[in-house]
Amino acid sequence: MKEGAENLSEMQPDEEDRLDMAEGLTLHSRLGCQAVVKGDVTVEIP
Repeated sequence: MKEGAENLSEMQPDEEDRLDMAEGLTLHSRLGCQAVVKGDVTVEIP
């Protein structure tokens, strides 16, 4: 994520578990199918 992290819902434990299996993670990695967007967010899709 490039900016707007404050506009996403809190990460839930099941999302954290699924991210453990993903490749190329960064400190700001989230799952688009799990994060609820509440405002503007700029993302980078690898």
